[in-house]
Amino acid sequence: MAQLVLVAQTGPAKRLIKKLHRNLTPESMDRVVRVSAFKIHAKLVVATPKRWTGQTRRGWTVTFAGASHYAIWNRSKVMLWLEKGTPARGPVRAKALFIPLNRKMALAGPKALKNPNHRFIYGVDYILRKSVKGAKAMHIVRNFLPTGEKILFAEMRSFIREIASS
Repeated sequence: MAQLVLVAQTGPAKRLIKKLHRNLTPESMDRVVRVSAFKIHAKLVVATPKRWTGQTRRGWTVTFAGASHYAIWNRSKVMLWLEKGTPARGPVRAKALFIPLNRKMALAGPKALKNPNHRFIYGVDYILRKSVKGAKAMHIVRNFLPTGEKILFAEMRSFIREIASS
């Protein structure tokens, strides 16, 4: 009967695993996660549409929540409507819904129509409607999650390679 004997030198592998275990703490990975968080933040800002004021884009923030834990969120109410959409609706107390068509009218608001000093033109600056269809959900964050995971994965891979090579 034939016999096969295999001998493996596991010393270098064991040393590498111990080195990785020692260096992969939440505190040491914090730099990598922070860099990833700000890369994701920048891409989400670009993915967010800008209309009149740009406040929704400026609403993105990165907050530190502990070692290797960062939260990327948008403080704008409009972002929630862009992400989830809005239902069809009509006026609640008024006779018609006020819909601004340009930035100047959006910032002035419907009360500006009562001011005789302002000259706003119906159909150019604003329109009035009995009901609207609502906004379709854009799912900016939901669609971006796989990309965010790829960014973090690539940063962590390079960090682990840096530890292994040192």
